[in-house]
Amino acid sequence: MVCPTSKASLSFQGCQECRRTDGTTFWFTPLVSDAAAKHLMETLPNPRFDDPDPQATLLKKARQRLVTKIKADGLDGTSAVIKIFPLRNPISRLKHRKYAYTEFINYSKAQARGIPTPKVYAFWENRKFGLVNGSGVLIEFLEGYKNILEMSQETDIDYQQAALVAIPAICAMYETGAFNADGRDENIYIANNGASPEQFSIIDWQYAGFSVPRSDWLLEHLVAYFIRKAPEQDQDGLRNVWTEKVRQAANHPASADEFQSRIDSLLKRPPSTNQRIAMTPLE
Repeated sequence: MVCPTSKASLSFQGCQECRRTDGTTFWFTPLVSDAAAKHLMETLPNPRFDDPDPQATLLKKARQRLVTKIKADGLDGTSAVIKIFPLRNPISRLKHRKYAYTEFINYSKAQARGIPTPKVYAFWENRKFGLVNGSGVLIEFLEGYKNILEMSQETDIDYQQAALVAIPAICAMYETGAFNADGRDENIYIANNGASPEQFSIIDWQYAGFSVPRSDWLLEHLVAYFIRKAPEQDQDGLRNVWTEKVRQAANHPASADEFQSRIDSLLKRPPSTNQRIAMTPLE
């Protein structure tokens, strides 16, 4: 059965709510038809378990996280991505909103600021005795896109060249104040298999913050984090050349020397994830 959602967040407005007999509740966005919602409700996994569907393609598996690709029956594309968070730790269950729930909302916030992201189709959670045992999000699989790391592994392009293609995406986050705190090479995707830098999409919004557009220190955090997560052998090259290209593309008000100095300070004293999400300037 499909009915209006009772979630209070603006991100859930217009969603359709379905409940399954195993204690799982689904919220489908307006991109999903009633027929597709019915099919997905019957086939999407219970997020309390981390056993991948044998018919799905495993993309990533880590502690309390499972990412797979499935056929997108009834959706816009040919495939979709399932990201579930099985919550076995009692503390994680009490803080369940920091997982799929937050990612679902942050995707909506990023899109509202004009940041290209995959389409988001659903959020769901499983409860038992009132506690959330797991949650998940269903998003579009980016057909025909490659991320920056994948591009750098091709024979005709090195990491320094691939990083240049990421600059429009990084500048867009700076311009809009939408801060993906994991804005690294694996999470910035480029259309036409990497050939169209202006057609990008940014994934993985679980850890994110939203602030005033063009906050000077936002660009500094984005650049420093991208460098820190790059392959170690490429970090010096990024620091020496790429950093200045980003500053110029973003029209950042700091001088080249001042901007480089602040990047170096962040690289020497990396802030925690919570500090980066809080979006505080470097003291």
